Amino acid sequence: MYYGLLNVTIIRFCLFFMLYSDARSPVFDPSHRVFIDTIPETLYQKMESVLCDQYHFKNGQKQGGRMCLATNFVGVDQRLATQLFALGKQLTQQFSGQVFTQVLPDGFSPPQENLSSLERQGDAAFFHLDVAITADGPKLIEFQAVPTYQVTAARLGSLLQQEQLPQSQLFLGDRDYQWHDFKRIMQDVLSAGASGGQVIMDRHIQQQKTNFEFYATQTEILPEIEVVDAHQVYAQDGALYFQNKQAQATQIQRLYNRVLTLEAIDDDHYPHPADPWHFRYDQPYQGLEYCNHPAYSFMFAKQQLTQVIHPFNPQCYELAETATLFMTGELACEDYVWKHKLGVAGREIFLSPTIEILQQLQAEQVLEQYIAQQKVQFHPFLSADQQEKIVELRLMFVQSPTDLIAVPMARIGHLAQMQSGQIEPRIHFADNNKPGYGFAPVVLHS
Repeated sequence: MYYGLLNVTIIRFCLFFMLYSDARSPVFDPSHRVFIDTIPETLYQKMESVLCDQYHFKNGQKQGGRMCLATNFVGVDQRLATQLFALGKQLTQQFSGQVFTQVLPDGFSPPQENLSSLERQGDAAFFHLDVAITADGPKLIEFQAVPTYQVTAARLGSLLQQEQLPQSQLFLGDRDYQWHDFKRIMQDVLSAGASGGQVIMDRHIQQQKTNFEFYATQTEILPEIEVVDAHQVYAQDGALYFQNKQAQATQIQRLYNRVLTLEAIDDDHYPHPADPWHFRYDQPYQGLEYCNHPAYSFMFAKQQLTQVIHPFNPQCYELAETATLFMTGELACEDYVWKHKLGVAGREIFLSPTIEILQQLQAEQVLEQYIAQQKVQFHPFLSADQQEKIVELRLMFVQSPTDLIAVPMARIGHLAQMQSGQIEPRIHFADNNKPGYGFAPVVLHS
């Protein structure tokens, strides 16, 4: 097995050399390609007002919120942005459509007639990449199907662009997209000419820390779209319905699914028992179209990172295939992060894996559900407030039948020293829910 891994490493190195030796500088300079700067106080207050007054956002732990609007914005060099956009296109071309050839868990195979025309042909309406900014260049650390902040990030970015950096660009794409283009593309995806019954669906809406994005979508993109709890959706007479605010049964015609796969399966035991779910993705419903494929979370997920050959992708293995190498020390636990293939938002992740954890996963017979991803070394940025910060970019792709656009945002976090002496990145919002850190708008610069 060791020689097999060695061969994989050699192949990846050769591909990197052939494909990218002329395309990239030999040294990646984060301070030039990516920078952080302070959001002016008056602009910060305007952003906070939009978030809190229009989107029902609570800014930071002191306000009772679960994430914070960062006091910094992030600038990304256009050349790097172009490379990241190309990576996103490569991944969606590599993995889109695979869902039609895979064996999916019970309840996750929707009938073709309930898919949008885009996803019926194998394309994806939504997906996102998370990219760590390191001294060795950008490193891909996540690949997922459901982007969570595209409207909010675009709105904050547009405010930053208009009031502070008018010469910058906001979106990634094959042309210079503007705010009105983004709105049109989102409307094409979410509505597609439906006469009513457009729905954003998640579970336990009021408990979702990302629910402000639902209200941002209503405010900025489609006022008629309804925010509906998955537990309140039900099948009747061959169609899907929910009770609107006037307690009227309303048929769902266009369903934007935001339910996370692991939450549905592990927390609600979908599709069994029937309660609290009163419908199934794999049943046909009259007049219904999913505007994002319910099963793409299995295809656009961490499990695919073991198949990606690209210089931005850290070394990544199936944990089940490398368990023996970790046991014998040929691979060092401290050099890797172990992640559940379908995990999101920090769920089911081992930042400091050990042999004891490995043995526990073996005993539970769940090793095949995890990948081992080589740790990345985040580049620390020193901001004007004298805080040392790290940056993770999120590129949120939205695709209509005619356009592909990507909205950038950033998470600004910190490096934490553990009792073991190891330095670990803390990038999730829950670890950075305080002034100076958190959700950050992004603009592209020349």
